[in-house]
Amino acid sequence: MQTSALLLLLPSLIQALAKSEHAAMRRAPSDQQQPASFDFSWVPQRDLGSGGGIGPAPGIPAWTQWFRQNPSPPPTPETVTQCSDMSVWGTSFDDGPSESTPIVLDWFAKAGFKTSFWVIGTNVAGYPDILNRTFHEGHQIASHTWSHRDLQKLSDDEVVSELVYGIMAIRAVTGKTPKYYRPPMGSMDARVQTIAGMMGLTSTLWSQDSQDWTYVDKPEMGNVLTAFQRWMDEGVQGAISLEHDLWSDTSRVGMQAMEILVRNNRTIVPVSDCLRDPTPYNNAILEGFFQSGQFTQRERVLPFRLADFASTVRMTATASATTSVAATRQAEVTKGSANWTSSQGSMGTVATDYSNLDSPGRGPMLSSSAIAGIAVGSAAGAALLVIAAVLLVRWDHAKRVPKQSQTTSPASESESFLTA
Repeated sequence: MQTSALLLLLPSLIQALAKSEHAAMRRAPSDQQQPASFDFSWVPQRDLGSGGGIGPAPGIPAWTQWFRQNPSPPPTPETVTQCSDMSVWGTSFDDGPSESTPIVLDWFAKAGFKTSFWVIGTNVAGYPDILNRTFHEGHQIASHTWSHRDLQKLSDDEVVSELVYGIMAIRAVTGKTPKYYRPPMGSMDARVQTIAGMMGLTSTLWSQDSQDWTYVDKPEMGNVLTAFQRWMDEGVQGAISLEHDLWSDTSRVGMQAMEILVRNNRTIVPVSDCLRDPTPYNNAILEGFFQSGQFTQRERVLPFRLADFASTVRMTATASATTSVAATRQAEVTKGSANWTSSQGSMGTVATDYSNLDSPGRGPMLSSSAIAGIAVGSAAGAALLVIAAVLLVRWDHAKRVPKQSQTTSPASESESFLTA
């Protein structure tokens, strides 16, 4: 009777836990996360004679030599200008983070889409909490260099430093080393592309330029919307569009442009998704650079090494599989059908699905869905023990009573026990 009562109470318990979890998910990010502290003591500084403050990235020959000693340099990736998946629209916002970035984040949080942000390192140092929120809300973070200088006009050492410092700023906040960067103003040549390639970076441009930055503080900002509607009328597909979250007016008109995409049935995704790349942060060359200690060594060239992501992949895959199986079990219980065979089958699929390994916020902590799954499993086990005990008592009783006139064979006795 106690087991039956427990089973009857389980649906109410599960609903209460689910409501609590959903309420927590609806809270604003500021309610869920405490302000973080980030180390930017490494930021290059201007000379006091130049006014002080954050300075441009200085050329460091030892860094360039470290990358060039790679015994197996990768081929230079082709410059990206369009999606590989023509059924989606890759959206991108440049020059942040800034005080206007939350305008973009709030719209995407409400709409349920993700996008990509191409951030400037010096701005990351100024607004690390905004980048932290951006990353934890699941958006792609890519580099727009350290200080937005024209890379074609820089020396090899300065190009390397602009890229290294830009990535380091992202790494200081997110712990990730991106594989994608966008040259400021789209200015690049074969030399810049080759340098970026030896650092494990893919040069990424765009196919549709909104030109929003040219209309800042001007009444012509509506031209951005005109351009997006024209692209819809022309049937453009698989595009990578360029907008900016540096100013409030470009951020606001950008969200109106996103509404145009939605109304015209375009699927908004980050650029990495439209390129079908599930791991936009696994840059083994740059991560190896940081892990080798070369970032803090400016004079001597240290041995080249690649980062080893294998252990991280295994740990994240295990946590993802555990979370997914628990969610599957909760859904089955809610529907009233404990289909454990289906749940076990999905476990095998989830364990080999690494498409979300770079997603933040995943871990081995038990959620309400996992607790519900454990409770249901325990109750089911208790019920089976009770049934087995009852059957054993009946079987023992049958052995003790006088034999009936009809003799039961051992085979039929065993069959009767199994089907009781």
